[in-house]
Amino acid sequence: AVVSTQSTGSWATPRSLADTTVVRPGSPASISFTPQGWNAVYLGCTSGSCIDTSKYSFLEFWVNGGSGGNQNVGLALLQNQASVGLKKISDLLGRAIPANSWVKVTVNLSTFPGVTSGMVLNGLWIQDQAGSAQSKIYLDGFDYYSSSSSSGSLSTTTTTTTGTKPASTSTTTTTGQGSSTTTTTTTGTKPASTSTTGTPSTGTATSTTGSGTTPGVSSTIYDDSLNSAWQDWGWAGRNLANTSPVHGGSRSISFDASFYGGLYFYCPGGLDPSKSSGVSFWLNGGSSGGQTVKARLVKLVGGNSVPQTDDIPLNTLCSGYNTLPANTWVSCTLSFTSSSQTSDGIQIMDTKGASQPTLYVDDIKVLAK
Repeated sequence: AVVSTQSTGSWATPRSLADTTVVRPGSPASISFTPQGWNAVYLGCTSGSCIDTSKYSFLEFWVNGGSGGNQNVGLALLQNQASVGLKKISDLLGRAIPANSWVKVTVNLSTFPGVTSGMVLNGLWIQDQAGSAQSKIYLDGFDYYSSSSSSGSLSTTTTTTTGTKPASTSTTTTTGQGSSTTTTTTTGTKPASTSTTGTPSTGTATSTTGSGTTPGVSSTIYDDSLNSAWQDWGWAGRNLANTSPVHGGSRSISFDASFYGGLYFYCPGGLDPSKSSGVSFWLNGGSSGGQTVKARLVKLVGGNSVPQTDDIPLNTLCSGYNTLPANTWVSCTLSFTSSSQTSDGIQIMDTKGASQPTLYVDDIKVLAK
């Protein structure tokens, strides 16, 4: 139940962290959002670990489908801010999400996809699985228990970001008696901290790694697969094993650059500006073309991705192109702006806040000085 809010910035996806129109008996407010474009409500523990599966066996929460019901949304559980598995809420309920009715969702952690015995989880998100606008849904009462409905309650601090920068937030506090957590609402997958991939048709969360070396001089970030030193933290529908078109090799990244969705590749070891001048990559507008995106280098600070360069527009990144051409690969470069600058990630994201055709990315490399 939401008891106080402080809003500092967000985008246009409809949501409320203190919705009083649809509430459970005894609760002053609920969280509501409109599932669309793979957006999600994310709760992550500020203490680092709030659900130790050796101590807690069940997660429970309440959902209400509002006037429409039957929403296609999924629950993902996170370890180290990365999805370990996802399951549709309708499958957890054994039926469609009902309209105008609160129902309790009980999650057996021992049988949830990707969760192993003794795993320590530090977050979850509830995500649109339709890829298009659905009716508003309501959430409340996220609790975890050692046995079903026997103990515990989550206390949350809520951060909301709809669509773009992980660092742009608004804050809400919700009641409870357990560990402190952080909540993020985002259009796309999850901003700032995921290692998930998905296609626009499924949005299924999976871990992604690839072969390669620790980033440094002229090293590869993506070439048919993601370098194992890098992690996929994107928040848009994407496929890191797309087979056509490709710039080099046999795979590329397809990317739904819509509604402020973004690609985000993070390297815990960081980039050395004394040895590297920036990052290069190739973009293709696919059969339609006309997309526009921007890019930046970022650094993870206190759980937020802090820009280390300005948001560089497409015509600066890619040889003067104002929009991407159809069926053509164009070379793009994102440069460091000073020799002392440090970063550990690259983000490529939509700038329109509207639907755009799928575009393609390939051959992402760290440039040597």
